[in-house]
Order: sequence, then structure tokens, then C-alpha cells
Amino acid sequence: KETEDRVKALEAGCDDFISKPFDRHVLLARVKSLLRIKSLHNKVEEAREFVESVINTVREPLIVLDQNLKVVTVSRSFYDFFKVKPEETMGQIIYDLGNKQWDIPQLRELLEDILPLNSVFNDFEVEHTFESIGPKIMHLNARKIHRETNREQLILLSMEDVTVREYYERNLEIIIEART
Repeated sequence: KETEDRVKALEAGCDDFISKPFDRHVLLARVKSLLRIKSLHNKVEEAREFVESVINTVREPLIVLDQNLKVVTVSRSFYDFFKVKPEETMGQIIYDLGNKQWDIPQLRELLEDILPLNSVFNDFEVEHTFESIGPKIMHLNARKIHRETNREQLILLSMEDVTVREYYERNLEIIIEART
């Protein structure tokens, strides 16, 4: 009966318990242990909140993908820049976003051919016309992140819109060539 009660308590979410009669030293050790666990849980929660705040503060759009290229999370700036909503983004495969307008050959090359061989990639240029925001030239930075706890791999992908800069640089080159 006592073993059965212990199993039921643990299955119900009990962290720990002590049966009567109890030893004072065992009680104190278990309370200290539970307080340590609670403190660690609080630190993990604070770290998660900090990372979320950083992601949502960055001005460039950020997207986090799982190993199957499904969206795990995105920054506020991603939603604003690409004019999309969470319900049409979260849990979707990146290529399916925005009525498949993210099925970009250059993006596929980066995610499927280049990134598996390199855990980091910077300034990968993608030129694409999006239905909602028009033609864009973006520099993509990608990082593979390995999570040891659940042996999961994530991909952090940041996007910098360089459309205006590229337009002026290209026109400047044309002007310089015309003068020489």
C-alpha cells in the first residue's frame, strides 16, 4: 500500500515526500534539495525570458527552426517586416510560409546544402520578390545550435534587408562606369 501510494503521488506530480515517522535530518536535506531545484528552475526561466527579450529587441528579423526546418519561434521584427501573423508562421516548414513564397532556391541551398557542412554562415545573399512586401535583397546569417539536453538541433537565421543599399551601390557602379 505504501509503495502504491508513493507511485501515485509521483505520477500526480509530487516532487518529493516523506513518510511518517520521519527523521529531522532527512526532512531538512529534502527541503534544501527542493529549494535548490526551485532556484535552478527560476534561473532557467529568467534565462529564457532574457533570450526572448533579446530576440524581440533585435531590429533584424530572426527565425528559429528545428532540424526539420519547422518554425520554433520568430522575432517581433520578423512579423512586422514580412507582414505575417503567428498563427500562420509557428510550426510551419519555412518553405511553406506565406503561401510557399519562402520556397526560394537560394534559401534551400543555404539550409540543405551549405549549413549541414558548416555550422555557421554569414552574409549569404538572397534576392526574392515577396507577395506582401515586394522585391527584397537580404543577407542571411545562419547558425546551428546544438541542445545537449534533448539532443536537438536548432537553426538560428537572421535576415538583413540590404535592398536600398544594394540599389544605390549598383547605380553608383553604373554611373562610375558611364563616366570612364
